[in-house]
Parts: sequence; C-alpha cells; structure tokens
Amino acid sequence: TADAAHTGSAEAKVYVREPIVLQTTLPRFLSAGDEAQIPVFVTNMSGAATEVVVSLETEEVTTEGLIGEEGGPIVELRGAATKAVALEDGKSGTVVFAVRGLRQAGTARFKVTAKGATYTAYDEGILPFRPNGPHESQPVPPEPMIRPRDLTTPSTLRSRANCTGNQ
Repeated sequence: TADAAHTGSAEAKVYVREPIVLQTTLPRFLSAGDEAQIPVFVTNMSGAATEVVVSLETEEVTTEGLIGEEGGPIVELRGAATKAVALEDGKSGTVVFAVRGLRQAGTARFKVTAKGATYTAYDEGILPFRPNGPHESQPVPPEPMIRPRDLTTPSTLRSRANCTGNQ
C-alpha cells in the first residue's frame, strides 16, 4: 500500500505496435502497358509463429474533372491475388505481387490485407497513372536579351551633359 512513508518505482518495456506490421511499396506512377512488382514487407509481432496470408486488391479511384477511359479494370493483377508466408515471432518476410497498368490516365487504390491466426492488418496506397509518351523536357535556347540603354554610367552621363551644354 502506498502512503506518505512508502514510495517506490517500477520499470517495464512496453511495445506499441500491431501484431502484424505491413509495409507496401508502390511505384511513383504507372502508364498503360507498364509492368511493376509490388513488394509487401510483413513482420510478425504477434508473440507466436504464424502463417500470414497476404492479399492484394485494386480499384479505380474517381478523379473529379478527369475524363477517363470507361469500362474494365485499371490494373491487371498478374499471378495470384493471395500469397502466404510462414513467420516466426519477431521475423519478417516479403511477398511480391506483379501488376500491369491498363489505362493512360486515372488513379488506382491498392488495398493489402494480411491475416494471421488471430489478427488482420490492412495497408493501402494510391497510385496515379500518366500517359505514355516522351516525358523528357528539351532545353529551349534562351532568347537574346535586348537591354535598354543604360543612362547611369559615367560615359552616358557625359554625353547627356554635353548635349545640354553643361559640363
């Protein structure tokens, strides 16, 4: 019991994290025809060895004002949409999904779900699409600059002084 004559302290480590931790890495953008790999880094912090089943879903995100292509998916998933990895407690593993872009413009949402024995984790990201074509900018030579006559240098001041008769 605590009272004015008795004091104490205690110390313990407290971990604040999910039992399954996900980190999904998306490319910066996709174009129609681009193929990419989406790695999902999975860490098991559940306290016991477990099999984690990871799945990937994609959907088109409506972008206001964008006139896009209609019909069909925005991304094609190449290979299995669900993959499993067995992880010891405190260990990590990676599953990789292959995708192919199908649109010239738009935005896709990638949703990752990882299910362990007793816990489910979620991650999602947004990926923009940009049109195919040259994305390099070509340097433009600068136009010659026409300078107005400088009226503040000593030679021009002398010329002006001679014109008015003052020296």
